[in-house]
Amino acid sequence: MHQHRFVVQRLDAGRAKNPWPFAAVGVVLILGAIVLLKPAPVAAPTANATPVTFAQVKTVLEQRCYMCHGEAVQMKGIRLDNSAAVKANAQGVFQQVAVTRQMPMNNSTNITEEERQMIKRWFESGASVE
Repeated sequence: MHQHRFVVQRLDAGRAKNPWPFAAVGVVLILGAIVLLKPAPVAAPTANATPVTFAQVKTVLEQRCYMCHGEAVQMKGIRLDNSAAVKANAQGVFQQVAVTRQMPMNNSTNITEEERQMIKRWFESGASVE
């Protein structure tokens, strides 16, 4: 059998004599990244934002939602043409209209940004159906 020779190098070869300046630079870079990546503060609702009534939301639902979620048709089993159904589906309406913006599908009913924001404010203020 052959004997293998291992070459052992000094572990400190090629290292800086004082690593603290490099550590300090690393800490500064990390802190800088944290500051730069800090999320922007969420704006509080403005004081002059008028409350949204269910009557206003109902008008939007009539114009933009009833054709697929009304008395005649209930796509995915969701009906929005009565206040109890709207209350039961308020979270979903908010998610689909204001958050993911997937409804109306392909914006087929041309819902406006103002109407989306109206539904958002209505939901965030408690989603009252009275």
